[in-house]
Amino acid sequence: MGLFSKAEKSIFLGKVIRDFGILDEHKKGITKFKVSVLFCEKDGKKCLVSKQTARALVGASVTYHYIYEENLPKLKQAVDEALGLTTK
Repeated sequence: MGLFSKAEKSIFLGKVIRDFGILDEHKKGITKFKVSVLFCEKDGKKCLVSKQTARALVGASVTYHYIYEENLPKLKQAVDEALGLTTK
């Protein structure tokens, strides 16, 4: 594990409880996009983290979205409803 990876874990992710892996990966032009999902404990609170990475020849970007445990039921409801819409 490189120096950046260790710093990333401690600063942005906290303690990784479970890594759910890559949710989506695609390429658009010269840019590669990747979305992965992790369950972490950050600042004493558990949260689901969506990590979005974009890489190109001249640069890269990483964005984190945190959904804390008190909001997970809202996310579950939204996913359940979306799944219901896809089966109709």
